[in-house]
Amino acid sequence: MTKLKAADFWHFSLDYYSQVKPICLAWQDQLNANVNLLLLLCYLEQQQLAISKQTLASLDKTLSSFNKAITQRLRSLRRRASVIACLTKQQQQHFKQQLLKAELVAEQQEQQLLIQALVGSPNSIVENASSAPLLELYLAQLQQPVTVSYQQQIAQLRQALTQ
Repeated sequence: MTKLKAADFWHFSLDYYSQVKPICLAWQDQLNANVNLLLLLCYLEQQQLAISKQTLASLDKTLSSFNKAITQRLRSLRRRASVIACLTKQQQQHFKQQLLKAELVAEQQEQQLLIQALVGSPNSIVENASSAPLLELYLAQLQQPVTVSYQQQIAQLRQALTQ
């Protein structure tokens, strides 16, 4: 059994996200996708691992309360930081950077929760799953049809895995 480690997933995400940021943010903003879950699915595909539909739903549920209570609130505050009238532009920028740091800590915690859930349920991971359609599975969970546009985005996500 492949040993999944939160630190390895985090390092993968930092490198990979810079290549696929526009797609990740589009899925987050338009589909209400969790970027960390999306990154995990890409990571699993890269490692030739797969999970079931039920495991995917369970992982999404695992993140839901933390994401709503912490990560989304920090993101919302960060996005609104530039309209705080009592702060100078420099103060607004500094405040925004501090919120971004806190948001990244929350994102890293989400990733730890995902890996912890998978490691705690090792039978939910299938090895040598080179053609596992995890990204399509996630679109289905988000109740989105796999349109040509999403097929192109999925192809871009997978292509970035090979670079």
